[in-house]
Amino acid sequence: MISRSGKIVCKSYRHSSADEIKEEEEDIISKLPDALLTEILSYLPEAEAYRTRIVSKRWKDIWAFLPNLRLVMPFDCSIAEANKFHDFVDQIIALRGRMNINRVSLCCSKNFDYNRVCDWLCTVVKCKVQEIELGFSAERFLVKFCWSLFKSCNTLVGLTLRGEFVLDVREAELRFPCLKKLNLLSTVYPDNMKTFKVVIDAPNIEYMYIGNANSTHYTFTKSLSLVEANMNTRRPINSNVLMNLNSAKILTLTNSTLMGLQDLYVLQIPMFHNLVKFEIGIDCRLGWFLLPHFLVSMPNLEHITFLNGLVPFLCAQHAHTFNMLWNPPMYLPNCLRFKLKEIIIRNRQAITQQEFPLISYLLRYSYHLEKLSIIAHNINPMILAQLLSFPCGSEVKEGYVKRVDVFSYTTLELITRGA
Repeated sequence: MISRSGKIVCKSYRHSSADEIKEEEEDIISKLPDALLTEILSYLPEAEAYRTRIVSKRWKDIWAFLPNLRLVMPFDCSIAEANKFHDFVDQIIALRGRMNINRVSLCCSKNFDYNRVCDWLCTVVKCKVQEIELGFSAERFLVKFCWSLFKSCNTLVGLTLRGEFVLDVREAELRFPCLKKLNLLSTVYPDNMKTFKVVIDAPNIEYMYIGNANSTHYTFTKSLSLVEANMNTRRPINSNVLMNLNSAKILTLTNSTLMGLQDLYVLQIPMFHNLVKFEIGIDCRLGWFLLPHFLVSMPNLEHITFLNGLVPFLCAQHAHTFNMLWNPPMYLPNCLRFKLKEIIIRNRQAITQQEFPLISYLLRYSYHLEKLSIIAHNINPMILAQLLSFPCGSEVKEGYVKRVDVFSYTTLELITRGA
């Protein structure tokens, strides 16, 4: 039973000599060892676990021993409120001692004390921290990240820096041997640096996102062990980047990225033997030209998503002619013959006749296709009727689409008999 105080209560009864029932309340949960209470709280969302501090004095400090810490300074707080927050974090770190930490997330507003933040980081590094996320306000000043603290950080697998950090790394001996994920968001560079060369020495990295950074040249010292890679940049990038992503199981290439890879020759597309999920923006002539070669280089592909439809946005919106013929590969790609199960087409506007050659090809020659989903703002009944007439290879050559499900957001799903 839960009492008004919020405690979990076990009620026991005993008979007095006058047969009167006397109720005794016993808080069983609060008598559990600290280690067990911490284990229980670790399964709660961080915000809910933090609220348990008000249950009783016994619970006040239990939250500080959780393996994951999320510390957020109130936005636009005064200097006095910031100092109160600093004292609060000092108390938590003092209570923990050298207990190991899995993840620390720290968000500071403009009145934070940088020296005290460095002291906290020094402590968590000694506690064998595995993930660090730091967010500093851009309203204060540029922050020079304390790289020197991490000379001996051999446990860090994830690092996120969000805010006006100055990436001035001069420590030649700085190493992150276990790093798998690195996010640098809104960072700046010293000496008004506009462009630079990126050298990546991270053989254990599992996820890589390449956005609109001030770099057009990337060098990889060792082969990667990627699980997922995402390229979304408008800047021209040397084609060897794609060569070093070929271990990924999930790959995203946006339309703007393909435009930045204009020097990519067909012979330079590597084999993606591990790839099972591919998201691509092909609403440009270069995309239509490269798609057949991508399909050939991805023999184990099971899911493909077209991010922005299949034709340029202006052509679809204004019914302009898209003078680009679909030229299928000379030989049927193995992914279509043996693996592909799902196709998703996310159109910006309506489905058009100009997309039919590619849709028809994918339906006819994907022998194991289970579902084609088309998401558009408008599905014309005549267009729908034509889609339903396309032969589907997964229905033993001469079959047709089995069923159509149309949802409220005009999502069209063509589910084949092979499903």
